[in-house]
Amino acid sequence: MQKVFKNVKIFTVCKPEIGSGHLIRSLLIKNALENFVQNVKIYGEFVKVPTHINKIEHIEFKNLNKFDFNNDDFIIIDTYIGRSYFNNLNVKKFIMHDLGINDDINNAIKIDMNFASDNEIDSNKSIQGYKYFPIGFNSKPEFKSKKVVGSKLSKKILISLGGVSDKSLIDIKKVASLVDVNNYEIFIADPSKKLSKLKDLQGYNFIHGKYLSDILKNHLFKFAILGGGISKFITISSGLPCIYIARNELEKIHLQNIRNLNLGYVVNSLEEIKHGMEYIEENYELICKTSWDAIDGSGPNRFLKALEQKLN
Repeated sequence: MQKVFKNVKIFTVCKPEIGSGHLIRSLLIKNALENFVQNVKIYGEFVKVPTHINKIEHIEFKNLNKFDFNNDDFIIIDTYIGRSYFNNLNVKKFIMHDLGINDDINNAIKIDMNFASDNEIDSNKSIQGYKYFPIGFNSKPEFKSKKVVGSKLSKKILISLGGVSDKSLIDIKKVASLVDVNNYEIFIADPSKKLSKLKDLQGYNFIHGKYLSDILKNHLFKFAILGGGISKFITISSGLPCIYIARNELEKIHLQNIRNLNLGYVVNSLEEIKHGMEYIEENYELICKTSWDAIDGSGPNRFLKALEQKLN
């Protein structure tokens, strides 16, 4: 695609209470935009960015008035916090919108990539649907695998509860204890290498891969148990059956269509994990195919075309 714009800024956030999902999504958007825009930069409020992620610049949203937007074609805003600081900016704006977040930004075009698209916003004035999620076969840092990665014959399961995983949100030990170790071998995703240091998790296997796509490419799992954030797009695109756990009220909203479209099993309480495992065993091939087809790898191109249409 011809590079039709010169400068774009992406504003995002990465904080312990929110996790790194917004940042990963912004990196995927940046990667897609690099085929479309000459110069793309990410700025954000960051408490601690994973050490393997670079080429981003820390700012405080309250200082946005110090930026010169005269040479920017548009900006993309991917944050739930500090939105009011963007209201008076004299630049074309796109806002990453999620059902359940009602703090709008003036004169911004909404982008809703979640499975739970918001029926209350005008679809003609927005970009809606998971088909626009910018994950493809060559996207970075996450990518769609070139084949279904799950295996019904495998005994390995992955527990990946994301950057906001802590006991104030979800008890990882309890999740692991609900999996029958006689039938499955448990692996816990631990990119920060912090979980493996916890005494109550000693005895489990840990995977310290930087990105979920790489973990799924290098290990053959039967299924995964995940939080309801950015990881769901990656596992669905990989065709790996998953049990999804909502870690907060917002994720409960975003997981609704996964249940409706048979893209995995969503639990309302940890005690339902057992039922989730039985459901996946019984519907394994169907979930693999439905998930694999749902996010087909063309999201980055669709996203760019939708952006161009909204800007014209």
